Amino acid sequence: MAIAHIHIGTNQGDLIANLKLAIGKLGSKGTILDQSHVYETEAWGKQDQPNFYNMALAFETKLDPYGLLALVNEIENQLGRVRSEKWGERIIDLDIITYDDKVICDEKLTIPHKHMADRNFVLVPMIELAGEWLHPTLNKTIDELYVECHDRCEVILIDTTI
Repeated sequence: MAIAHIHIGTNQGDLIANLKLAIGKLGSKGTILDQSHVYETEAWGKQDQPNFYNMALAFETKLDPYGLLALVNEIENQLGRVRSEKWGERIIDLDIITYDDKVICDEKLTIPHKHMADRNFVLVPMIELAGEWLHPTLNKTIDELYVECHDRCEVILIDTTI
């Protein structure tokens, strides 16, 4: 069994319902060990779109990293994700942030996620779940990456329970 951290984001439709649906579908294929709070953030990379709701999960799985990638892509497709433009609006986005302490970098998959250290909306929920997790190539914890992050986008706690 492996422990992966999955980031979930949404900015179209019923945002809370989208997060719940994604969590339910993941939970049917492995074990949700923990989940962060939900946070609202402005869009990153392409700002002329609605704000996102974001959260992170600790997920125990029997799948290898590529099997997990296939699963998150399948869940995105089931929930109606349309890939029309890079960093554009989306009903759901699931990203593998970590997979144990593995390092993978090829044309299909990059683990740890290649932009995690640059994005507050990823780091803040990850602090809740794995603040002391040591990035295997940067040799810094999530807490340290957050302190050093140059992203100035606000990450606002949403008062809701999922």
